[in-house]
Amino acid sequence: MTKGTSHWRCSTHNSKGCNAKIIVNSQNIVVSACYEHPHPPVNYIKHNGVYIRIKYIKSRFDSIEFVLSSRGNYMLCCGDQMFWSNTPGKTLDGRRIVWYCSKKKSRQCPCSVKTFDRKVLGIYVFYITSRGKQGMIYNNEKYYQQVEGFGIRWRCTQRGCKAYYYERNGIILKKQEVHSHPARYSVE
Repeated sequence: MTKGTSHWRCSTHNSKGCNAKIIVNSQNIVVSACYEHPHPPVNYIKHNGVYIRIKYIKSRFDSIEFVLSSRGNYMLCCGDQMFWSNTPGKTLDGRRIVWYCSKKKSRQCPCSVKTFDRKVLGIYVFYITSRGKQGMIYNNEKYYQQVEGFGIRWRCTQRGCKAYYYERNGIILKKQEVHSHPARYSVE
């Protein structure tokens, strides 16, 4: 490292061996750079001042199981991730349940999973945008919140795309799930 310079490496340098890096001098001028990444872009969201990596591996949520905790409550197990629910009752059949990440309190993880009758309906990540509004990533797409009457319309953030979900009290009443563009985001 040359004196007075800072080296910045790709966040996947250790995990994927990416050699992309930027070297800047003390005036923050780029001195040298290697911009080639041998992997798809990594997505992050900023939540309560902490950057959270967003990556969704669909196969992880294909096989889920429900396990009983030591207190007798059900927990949702998806691969190495655990989710809890504050929904009372000992049965999961025929019920719509929202499960929260077990790291919600300790690490402020915004991820949640909705199930109905023991089947995953969707993986949700709620976040705060740079303008202070609430956003959502669902099924690998970003949505912004628009209050309409007594409900909320979640519209796709891609300009010109007509995809949306309209919900009232957490229940989806209307939806247009077909996007006019390829999927852009992923959630882990």
